[in-house]
Amino acid sequence: MWRSRYALGLEMSDNALKLAEVRIRSRSKPTVTRHAAEQLPAGAIEDGRIRDRDLVVRTLRGLVKRTGPNTRKAHVVLPGSLVMVRFLKLPDLPERRLRKVIEFELKHNAAIPLKTPHFDFVKLGLSQQQEDWQSRAHANRGDGWDGPGWREDAARPLCDVMVAIAPLEAVREYAKIVAAAGLRPLSIEIRPLSLYRLVTRAGLAGPDDTFLVADVGETVTDLSVFHDRGLRVTRIIPIRFAPGRDAKPESAAAESAPFPDGMEGSDAETAFRSACSDLAHEIERLMLFFRYSLFRDRPIGRIILTGDAPRLDGIARALSELLAVDVRLADGEGFKLRATFPEKAFPAMAVPVGLALRGNRR
Repeated sequence: MWRSRYALGLEMSDNALKLAEVRIRSRSKPTVTRHAAEQLPAGAIEDGRIRDRDLVVRTLRGLVKRTGPNTRKAHVVLPGSLVMVRFLKLPDLPERRLRKVIEFELKHNAAIPLKTPHFDFVKLGLSQQQEDWQSRAHANRGDGWDGPGWREDAARPLCDVMVAIAPLEAVREYAKIVAAAGLRPLSIEIRPLSLYRLVTRAGLAGPDDTFLVADVGETVTDLSVFHDRGLRVTRIIPIRFAPGRDAKPESAAAESAPFPDGMEGSDAETAFRSACSDLAHEIERLMLFFRYSLFRDRPIGRIILTGDAPRLDGIARALSELLAVDVRLADGEGFKLRATFPEKAFPAMAVPVGLALRGNRR
């Protein structure tokens, strides 16, 4: 019998709370069964820090009530402003022993400006050297990967490890707020991992492809490069695509073109052009760094745009004109979407949908 299960993804940012429920079935596309977003007043969350806990809890409770999810199990994303991501080369050890090595590294060798850091990590694939070494070792020994007869750790090949570090008090605060709103937090992860899950599950890029995801917000853009089934580079770039929430909004600009006719002389259009140019420049810098400093002659084949910045389709067209690379907006082709979920809204809900794809397990 085909199994059906529901899971929630929750994004809490400075601007809004977003909730998405996904039903995952064997042998069929995931279904986005529910989704909703609620704007937050200015100052409720600032740079990822909860400033008005009671207001955030009340808003989240209202969002959950309005959404009416089939489950209370939720995966939560931690704002990028609270997370430091480090890429280390360490001995290729079993995860339990590798965790101890990372703890030592963070305590003694890494400049981590946190009193109580909380971290998690993931190995980023195996090199051919590692695969060859493991094959020879298993062939020569009979006591297993974690047995007492292994050679000294220093003799092992090195592996690439991604480590995500956040203040422990912030992690606990987010978990408490989620619980206070009546949800059960199953996991807390970083934004790039949820976007990678969404992109590969939706078929926007293959797991083995090299691609960049730009999650474009009103004031901040998260850039993440994925290669060999793992996150390799991440950057947070402050670029403003919308006025502050306290400012008087400009009249809505046409979205049929990145720079609509008749708007060239307006301050709003000039700012939009400038923001697109700045974003293209930052993406180009990151692509060059990746290709010539990290992975020699490995180009980034595609840029995928997500986020809730206004005129995201215009931003995509502008980047296509300014960069010599395929640019694509995230879409819901790999999902079943309810009639209440317009296709145009999908990029803004990419993070909570990607979180919910984890399913109802930790």
